[in-house]
Amino acid sequence: MADDLLIFLIAVQIAYSLTISGSGNYIIPNTCYELTCSYDTFKDDRRTVYNIIDDKSYGIKSITIRYFNSTGLCFYRNPNYVPCTDDVCSCDKDGMATHICYNHTSRITGIITIHCFSGNSSIIRIPVAVGPGDSMEFIPPSTHDIKILGESLGPITCSASCYLEYDDGIYSCKAWNNIYALGKTMEFNLTVNSGPESVSLLPLDTKYTVTEGNDILSISCMADCKPACDYTLALKEREKEIEYQFSYALTYLLFYITVGPGSCMQFEPSITAVTKKKGDTLGPINCAATCNPPCQYKMIKPDKTVSIAAQLMLASLSIEDQGQFICTASNVIGSSVNKSLDVIVNCKYH
Repeated sequence: MADDLLIFLIAVQIAYSLTISGSGNYIIPNTCYELTCSYDTFKDDRRTVYNIIDDKSYGIKSITIRYFNSTGLCFYRNPNYVPCTDDVCSCDKDGMATHICYNHTSRITGIITIHCFSGNSSIIRIPVAVGPGDSMEFIPPSTHDIKILGESLGPITCSASCYLEYDDGIYSCKAWNNIYALGKTMEFNLTVNSGPESVSLLPLDTKYTVTEGNDILSISCMADCKPACDYTLALKEREKEIEYQFSYALTYLLFYITVGPGSCMQFEPSITAVTKKKGDTLGPINCAATCNPPCQYKMIKPDKTVSIAAQLMLASLSIEDQGQFICTASNVIGSSVNKSLDVIVNCKYH
């Protein structure tokens, strides 16, 4: 089963392409920043997830849009699906694009990463605009000066941090003096390489529960790297819990596979019949099945009495204990399963 899951995860990545775009070069806090996800393939019932993540790869917000082309209706999840309004989302009537209005109200600054996900994914990174705020200052920092008539004043520079810049880019150095006021300028291009500090997933969830035999939704693993990261997908199996581990910076994605008792039910030790003498001890005999979530067990004795237990243990057998013991295992998945044990009790007649 684990191999099937791995193959599915790889296959769904080659669906169709999409592109995300934004309404400006900066996200201005408390102002609608329009994000658009455009598709190259028509789909009648389309779900699109917009995940908004800060520069530490922590999730800020996740918005799911659903568009039904047959009816032209556009919904968003909040937490149930409700009709889109202009201040939240909209969908193109031809079904080839969806839009959301992102209002950045948090104090988070830096570069915001927005993922658009609908069978495939697209990413943009937009800096949050920053006003001067408390950063405004004079250089030198004095706010009061006394001069004599005829003395020079300055230079005094007024400085403020009014936006965030990328470290990457073209830098220029200018040199000038009173002889050549125009000066000379030389430029250099800076590229900052970095490894992944953290890994993000699309969707943002890291825990899923699916029923055995069902498909798993498409999930993408991403990290900010320069040059681009290579990813490894490691699969670990602990009973029916499957863990996907993405490297080099690590995040964990857990799938809890729900499993009913099915045909795996057995007695431990593995027996279906036992012969004993009157007064002998029977057990311990354990009833076991591989279940997720865990199974509940009950033991039905030959006299039809029921005990809620997975273990059969009788200290001294009597002739009334002869017959069929039935262990029943069940959980929320599928129907209950029975396993029977035939017990013969021999006794000496006088």
